[in-house]
Amino acid sequence: FIGESSPNSGLYREDIKALGFDYDLIGTKSLEQLTVENGMLKTPKGNSYRLLILTDQEKMMTPELLKTLKRLADAGAKIFGPKPKNSPSLKSYPNCDAQVKFLANQLWGNKTGLKVPIQDLTAAQALKEMNLKPDFEVVDNPQNISFIHRSTDNEEIYFVTNQQNIFREDICNFRVGNRTPELWNAETGQTEQIASWQTNGEQTSVSLKFQPEESYFIIFKKGETDKGQQLVEINEHATQKDIKPLKDLKIIKAEYGQFFPSGIVIATEV
Repeated sequence: FIGESSPNSGLYREDIKALGFDYDLIGTKSLEQLTVENGMLKTPKGNSYRLLILTDQEKMMTPELLKTLKRLADAGAKIFGPKPKNSPSLKSYPNCDAQVKFLANQLWGNKTGLKVPIQDLTAAQALKEMNLKPDFEVVDNPQNISFIHRSTDNEEIYFVTNQQNIFREDICNFRVGNRTPELWNAETGQTEQIASWQTNGEQTSVSLKFQPEESYFIIFKKGETDKGQQLVEINEHATQKDIKPLKDLKIIKAEYGQFFPSGIVIATEV
């Protein structure tokens, strides 16, 4: 949640990404439209979320926002963030601050019988409290690899991107089990089976090679339950083509110390 202050803007939560989790940002109007189903927060369009993290930049909320949070918490939503002290608005001042304190005392704690009271925890603490495994992680060198994860009824879809202008090879863990991964090239649209991967039923480890600034879609389709496969041997066969001189080829001019990209020929008529 990005807060009620104005102006505000989308924040890049590097702390959440570094822990191996994805997130979306939400504003006040959209927050009012959320519902709760089986402990999951749901948008009108059907997107589902495990928890709601409140902004930790300021400890202010309007009474209207707190009433929305109470509705969600009563329905079983998992909400984490700092307890507000007053309202950012002067509407109905000073009664608005008294309302904020009253509602906040109801919500932050376990005295009112709420199914899931709001806890004053950071994003990292909340994720640890829920005992969730990372949705995506790079085993040895997690810097500069980013991802987005979306789910459909039949597929788990990850978009993974190399943020550096260098070649790299990584072992990536996805929080998907008992499904066969498939690589979709984001530029060409080509799909291919992944040569080396393993799953333990909860996570799938995939070996990926990235060209500089290259991106992939990694798709896990429902119903495909292989346990993994390893690349055992690579056989490369090189064949040499017959080289024939070009007909009537004459050297017109030769210069030393001047180089051109492969395949480029410069000729001058005499």
